[in-house]
Amino acid sequence: MGMWPNEQLVITQKGLDLQAKLVARAAKIAFTRAVAGAGGVDPSELTQQVSVSQPVQSLPMGNPVYSGDGKAEINVQLNNAGVLIGYSHWQIGIYASDPDEGEILF
Repeated sequence: MGMWPNEQLVITQKGLDLQAKLVARAAKIAFTRAVAGAGGVDPSELTQQVSVSQPVQSLPMGNPVYSGDGKAEINVQLNNAGVLIGYSHWQIGIYASDPDEGEILF
């Protein structure tokens, strides 16, 4: 299993806004899709992203598993199905449904 350094695993500002809305409304986060991207950004800019840089492919995503300790795990499968040209993989973005804004990069 591949891992990124923790400082490069972030919740975007829109994701944090969604979390606050959901806490106030006692709702659940609905994750919609996962996307692999070939573009990179400086780690300090990750929280401000609104979409994956240079999206290349959609990724199969499992349902979130909540561990009860304030954490959740979402399994995403990176494979070469439908990829016709090789690319350098720099990002995986998880999107969620925001009740006010529609789909956002979480």
